[in-house]
Amino acid sequence: MERIRIERTGKNPIVFNGKLLGKAEENDGALGKHIRFKISLYKTEYGQYILSSTHHIGGDNIEDHKNAFSFESMSDVLYFIKNDMLISTSQLYKIIKDIKSNMEIFNQYNNYIETESIL
Repeated sequence: MERIRIERTGKNPIVFNGKLLGKAEENDGALGKHIRFKISLYKTEYGQYILSSTHHIGGDNIEDHKNAFSFESMSDVLYFIKNDMLISTSQLYKIIKDIKSNMEIFNQYNNYIETESIL
């Protein structure tokens, strides 16, 4: 477990011990707007899930909006992403796929580290 600090716009940061499960980023330049959306999913040492999000809409001089949300289960996380975040269905599927892929890579890395520490 590592010490993680998540900055939030207009609020105190969230600090906890946990690990990164996955992250995804979506960029959309349609209709002349530049929209960047990033999420990261963490699991705390107590088994909660923390979803951090960063939204950036517009040019270079517009500040990102950062937030974080806490959940008791992975199904609650997915329900929130699907129903409460302002993203399209295609973006939702891409983000879930990216998180799943990143989690698989993360698990492979952890298995490698555990194997190396035994040898």
